[in-house]
Amino acid sequence: MDLGIDELEQSLDLPQGFFDSLYNEDDWSFVIKLHSFLEAHLSMVLAEALNKSALDSFTHIPMSNAKFGKAVIASAIGLIPKDMETFIRALSEFRNVLAHDIRNVGMDLESYYRNQNKAKKASLYKKFGFGLRESGGSEETNKVLFENRFKRAIHLSGLATVYHLSKKSLEIEMNRLNIEVAMKEKQIKELRDA
Repeated sequence: MDLGIDELEQSLDLPQGFFDSLYNEDDWSFVIKLHSFLEAHLSMVLAEALNKSALDSFTHIPMSNAKFGKAVIASAIGLIPKDMETFIRALSEFRNVLAHDIRNVGMDLESYYRNQNKAKKASLYKKFGFGLRESGGSEETNKVLFENRFKRAIHLSGLATVYHLSKKSLEIEMNRLNIEVAMKEKQIKELRDA
């Protein structure tokens, strides 16, 4: 399944198949690389939406800050829905926990999930189950899948995020092209009327 991922990987100077290969990474690498991929994509789409020359600025804004992070900004301007913001911020916070303590390098996501209490599992589902909920399955089925395939659920949420951001990027480009066409048509009409 491509969804424009090949082109996105190319624009980010990543090897072809990078996103699909993430799932086969060890869990520590999976979380860190997925986060990096989504952060780069979100920065690109924010820059496209607001000002293409601002890409460098967006790369330096934190991803998960609740007041001024990329996910909050993207949600505030309508680029992403609130539950996607929640997923992105949760992934970013989880990535920070893993990356800032090398003892987490052997993290096993399935064991991590199984070892949580009922309230924490419900919280994890709310934060990381975005992709399953987007897939249209019943809530009961989604919860069973989430409980048995925590890593796959995170990967699916990442895929849903990539798809959504890619779609938004295309919409932004189409809007720009429509504006350009309208401006050209106006110029042509003015020249004809002169």
